[in-house]
Order: sequence, then C-alpha cells, then structure tokens
Amino acid sequence: MRSFYNNSTFNQLVSNKVTPNVEWGVVDNISQLSIPHETGYGWTRGRIKTIMFEVDGSKLGTALNASDLEFKLYRNSSVVNLSDRINITNIGELFKSGFVEVNGTVCTISIPYDEMLVRNEWFAITLKTARDDIYLRTTEYTMYSVQGYQGLYVNTAFTEKTGSSWKPMLLPQSQETAPIIPALIYEVYEGHYLDLAYEFQYTPDGSTWIPLQHHFFGAETELNFDMTDIVDVTETSRAKIRVRVSDRNGEHYAEWDKSWFDNQSDWVESGNFFIFKHVAPLKPINLFVSDTAVIDRSLPNRLSWKHVQNSVNNRQGRATLKWRTQGNVDWNTVEIAGMSQYWDAPADTFPLGTVEWQVMTYNSVDMEGPYSDIVTFTAKDTPAAPTILAPPAVVEMPSPTVSWDHSHVQTHYQVNVLTTSENIIWTSGEAEDTATVCFVNKYLDNLSTFKLQVRVKTSDGLWTEYAETFFDTDYNFPPPSVVTTESLGGFIRVSYTNPAPTGKQPVVARNDVFKYVNNEWILIGYNAPYSFDDYAATNVVPNRYFVRSTGSNGAYTDSEIAEASIEFSGILLYVVSDPEGTVTQFRRVTKRKSTPKIKTATHEYKGRKGIVKKIGTMQTNIIEFSLKLNRSEKEALEAIYNRFDTICYRDGSGRLAYGVLEECPVNDLPNGEYEVDLFLEAIDYVETVTGSEA
Repeated sequence: MRSFYNNSTFNQLVSNKVTPNVEWGVVDNISQLSIPHETGYGWTRGRIKTIMFEVDGSKLGTALNASDLEFKLYRNSSVVNLSDRINITNIGELFKSGFVEVNGTVCTISIPYDEMLVRNEWFAITLKTARDDIYLRTTEYTMYSVQGYQGLYVNTAFTEKTGSSWKPMLLPQSQETAPIIPALIYEVYEGHYLDLAYEFQYTPDGSTWIPLQHHFFGAETELNFDMTDIVDVTETSRAKIRVRVSDRNGEHYAEWDKSWFDNQSDWVESGNFFIFKHVAPLKPINLFVSDTAVIDRSLPNRLSWKHVQNSVNNRQGRATLKWRTQGNVDWNTVEIAGMSQYWDAPADTFPLGTVEWQVMTYNSVDMEGPYSDIVTFTAKDTPAAPTILAPPAVVEMPSPTVSWDHSHVQTHYQVNVLTTSENIIWTSGEAEDTATVCFVNKYLDNLSTFKLQVRVKTSDGLWTEYAETFFDTDYNFPPPSVVTTESLGGFIRVSYTNPAPTGKQPVVARNDVFKYVNNEWILIGYNAPYSFDDYAATNVVPNRYFVRSTGSNGAYTDSEIAEASIEFSGILLYVVSDPEGTVTQFRRVTKRKSTPKIKTATHEYKGRKGIVKKIGTMQTNIIEFSLKLNRSEKEALEAIYNRFDTICYRDGSGRLAYGVLEECPVNDLPNGEYEVDLFLEAIDYVETVTGSEA
C-alpha cells in the first residue's frame, strides 16, 4: 500500500494482529490515504467490503454527521464520490472484538464499497472536512479483501511471493499535529519502508536488454530519455523499451499486466521503434545552377545542392550559402531556413563574371556540417535578340514561313504568332534545332494583323531576348471545284473539275474530298483523283460530298455539296484494298442481325445489394448473317475471305461496317448449292478513296 502523509510514525509492524495506536490526528482537507490492492498468486480477483476509520469522540465539539465529511475513492485513473455512503456508528455495534475503546467515546466512520477487484488495481482514499475538531486513526480493518469464492476474510492488501500465508494490511497512525501536503510516498512490505521506482531497460536487437535508469516514483506518467547518455548506443530499427516497478534496492517487484506477453513476464514492453544518433551532416554534394554553368543574371536563378545525412533520419534543418565574385575576399552569406535544398536568387543578384559558391547544412538539432567544395558559374547578360528576315509586312498566304539571322551558336529556337491583343495562337515550342527557318503550321485569318516573336538559345544555355515584328495577311483564294455524282447500282461515282483561275486567283495545287459520315465531315481522299467510285456508299440515306481545293499559296476554297443515293437488296462485300476487283452482291440472305455492345466493368462492394457497372468508351458490334450461294457466289465469297484483309460490309438496311471474317464455314445443300453462317466483328477503320494519298 502507499500512504501520503507528513513524517508520521508507523504502527508497530507484526505479522498477525495489530493493536491500534491511541494517538489521534486531525483530519483536514488535504489528508489522504492510498491503498493498493494485490490479489496475490493463485488469485485473479478479490472484493473490497468496507473502508473504516475510528474517531475520537471526546474531541468533538458537536455531534458528527455524515454531511461533515467528503469521501472520494480513486480507483486507478477514475474517481468515485462516496460521500453519500458514509455511516457513523458506535464501534460496539459493528464488531465484538479487535477494537479498543478510548474513554468509551470511540465511534467509527465506515464506507461500504463492496466492489470486485482485479489483479494489480490500486486505490487512493481522500477524506476531507471543514471542521477542526475531528481526530481519527486507522484500524486493522480499514480495508479487507475476500479471497476468490471461498469467502475467507483476509486482513491484508499484500501476499508473500513464496507462500499462501497472508500479512496484515498496515496503515500509519497519525500524530496529534495536523498533517500537511505529503512530501514523500512510501510502501510497506514485510516490515520495510520502500521507495518505489520505475526500472527502465532498452534493447537494440530485440533480445539483449540494457539498463537505462531507475526513476523514483512521482506524479509523472511519462519520462524523456536522452539517448546520448547511453554508452555505445547503436542505430537500429528494432529497439524496444520495457518498464517495471520495484523498490529502491531492486529486492521486490510489482507484477504487471501480462496480456501483451507470456505469463512468465513481469515486464510491459513497447513495440519496435527507431534509435538514431544526431551527428553532424557531411559536406553537401551535387551543387547545381545550370547544365552549362552559365546563367542569365537578369533572371531569377536557382542554386541547389544535396544534403548528406550522416545517420538515419538526420534531415536538413537549415543551410548557409556563401557566394562571391571569383578573386574577391569577402563572401555574401544567405541563410536558408527549413528543409529546402535550394536557394532562388532574385534577378540581378550576381555581377558579370565568374561566381564561386559553397553551402553548409545543419541537421534537425542544429549540428553543422562542413562546407561543400567551391563550385563556379559564369553570370552573363541576356544575349542579343536575332534579326527577323521573313515574312514581309504583307503576307499573301495563310501560313507564312519565318526566317531569322543572328551571331550566336544556336541550339534551340522558339517562334510565336500572337494576335494584336497578345494572345498566342500558335507556337513552335522550344524546338531543339539549329535551323533558322520555321513554317507556321496554322491557317491564319485573311485580312488580319498578327505579331511575330522569335528567340534562340545559345550554346551557353541562355535564351536571347525576343525579336518582334508585325505583319498583315492579304491572300487570294483558288476557284471552287465543280462536283458531280452518279449512282451506279451498288456504288456512287464522284467526279469533279477545277475551273481555270482568273485575276489573282492562285492555281489549284491539291484537291481533298470530304464525305458526311455519322454526323460529321471526314476526309476520305487527300489529293484525290478527279473521279473515283465510292463502294462504301450507304443504302437508303443520301450520300453527301464536297471538294476542298487548295491553291499554290496555301489558301483553300470549298465546293458546293453534291448528293447521291443508291438502293440495292441483299448484302455487298468487298476487300477494302481492292474494292473494284472484289465487290460482290449476295442477294439470297436468310438471316441478318447486328449486336452492338458497350464495354463495361462489373464491381461488387460490401454493403451494396446490387452490382456496380462502370461504363467505358469502347463499343463492339457483331454482325451475323446467313447466305445461300450458288457455285460462283461461293467462289467469290471464298476469294474475299482468302485475301486475309479488312472487309467492308453493306446491306439493304443501310448498315455499313468494316471488319474481319475469322471463319467461313460452308454447308453443302442437297440441291448442289451452299449455305454459310458468318460473323463479322466491326473494327475501327478510316474510309479512304482509292488512288488518293490518304
């Protein structure tokens, strides 16, 4: 048990019965008793029945009432106010033996508790009053336990470690002087005064335990260790700490909760943690300012390095950077706070010439390392801008060519075209090229003004200033083509002509054919021939075309839209690389079906009753059809199949698909004809005109 008091003497220490002391002490609002409960070996639980004190009635000026006292019981980390349970009774009414009456005026204060305890619980009792005439003493029956289910009353809170006999619980007898705030904490065990201590050990490897220190018991619930005080401590990721309570001499140890470990352990251990030493970092490495060690001093520049830690988790806490013009004695010093391993120097920080610099880093506890090696770079002014040679002030084409000249060794260039409101509408990007000419791959609006920017990168790695100029567009368009269409059974013939240019109209250099498919215009013929047959024309709906004629200056003109419709029955199949030589119409169709399917992913989630479908952007389409064939039709179908090429499928319902026939099973019929069941899986295919460059 523990007792909080001021230099009080203990009652005589015996192994059996205790005779209460006849001296009395005044109870005030700071007196308290702390009683640990130890169930002992062979026990897993016990019960506190009553907590009791004797009061000297001869000292009372008025009757003692329960309302004069406040009683609290601290159980481990919780507190219970039991003031409403206080009973004040004549001693003779409670027990017939074991108490000595003083002048016939002894009465008792008893507080029923009757709570089950588990191993290793402790209690602290606080009894407070505002009166100054209450003198009390403890008794041997102040607290007692019930052993298990046997019902045996035991007058102790402790057990011997080696046997089954029990010692009496002992409490101090207060002197007649009023107590003050406790100064020490004591433990009574087998007749000894014990100073409680926590014993700490650590292991660097999980097996070898090394003492840290004894820490005398107090109000603290945590303790900071300086691991630098440990001799020969090693860095490790397998370290553990363990702790147990003992007396000053290490003769007696309290048992602790063993639920974390086996039943033979008296220790409570921590999990693994890191031990690392704070040591000064090494000198920084990888000092960098640019690939060429040349900077444009008129711009912000980043100077970076790599902090080199000398132990685990020894991160950078701050850094000191020094720089100077080579040849100077004095350094310019910059302090960098935190973990950033770089410094962004503002524009115009460095003078012209060679600059040398070095850096020193500190770890997280401000231990400084050595300076890095000195590194140099050259600070230069921004190189002069190039001279723009072309285009002229008035450009007679929608996409001009830009050229320039300069005196540098060029490694890159960048060309920008901007509107008069400074919006970039086209850029070459930072092109890695030594060429001094660039084609503007943008169709610029006619009769408009544009701004042009050109800059180059030199072999020093520095970009020049931008050279700038303005130009206007004023170009002419070629005459539009005249387009005609003709329906020829299962296909459409598209033809066009280019009228001769007049005035300033440019000569037509190229004709491109566009077709309206799936609600958009697609290019089906780049530099297409003047006449071609469209075997991919769809049935039922009109087929629409136009021709874009591009002049020698790059300007283009679109023709009027031409339309044509076709109508046929059955199915048309042909090989896309040879439509004219393979197109075949199969009229006897016994089955025709298409099955489009969207690709999805199925997921099952806990807590949801149904599945979850995530829809993708991929779509497949399986076309199934059956044909009856005579011999010539069978041979035509086999010729298409044996080309091992993409096939175009069209039918009288307007379906159009490109795909592959992976199988071509042919069934012989009794009448000498044939029947086939075919499956064509549609693929993504871009339609082109035979003879064009698309």
